[in-house]
Amino acid sequence: MIRAVILFAISLIAITSCSSRQTSSTLDTENLITSATTTPIIKKASTIIAIDAGHGGKDPGALSYDKRHLEKHMTLATVMMVKNYLEDMGYDVILTRNANTTLPLYKRAAIANKINADLFVSIHYNSSLNRKANGIEIFYYKTSTTSKQYAQHVLDALIQHTKAPSRGIKPAYFTVLEETTMPAILVEGGFMSNPAEMHILKKPQYLNVIAYSIAEGIHWSLSIEH
Repeated sequence: MIRAVILFAISLIAITSCSSRQTSSTLDTENLITSATTTPIIKKASTIIAIDAGHGGKDPGALSYDKRHLEKHMTLATVMMVKNYLEDMGYDVILTRNANTTLPLYKRAAIANKINADLFVSIHYNSSLNRKANGIEIFYYKTSTTSKQYAQHVLDALIQHTKAPSRGIKPAYFTVLEETTMPAILVEGGFMSNPAEMHILKKPQYLNVIAYSIAEGIHWSLSIEH
């Protein structure tokens, strides 16, 4: 856990330094916190979390406004960092994919179901025809109260640490949410179609902040549940 906090703090400092040279952005990156607020860690070796990197292989996902970045690569990079943070917190983590591979939606859910995961988290980045659209939002399976609670805790952590605009939590019937047998959420970490937001999303340090925030939000939820 100490290693996780150190990496998180370094990322925040780096982002703050980079953002001080950015003259226009919809994100108030200058006010990103520079130290991590941690919660007591209770090791739960039996808790299994399935993390899904959206898209992959033949499915590139969203394309950044400048056509230089693909969602499938950003989601995988984020997922690998989330995995490291969660493992440092004592959780067992299973990835639906750990390489640039094509994986149907129902198979992603099937992987989580087969291992009897306690939570399924799918990570994505957003896009819109409206280039002004920005912020973070999280979807949860409409009929699952527990999924809604997870979504809110993860969103709270993301907004606290990134200072990005919140688009709230929203019910949805996405396949990966509907076909999983455990609580499931889908994170949209920001808009690749927004030039200002993409300016910071392309920075590895910022993706690290997103990853830590997701892990922390998951831990908050599991700590409350247990």
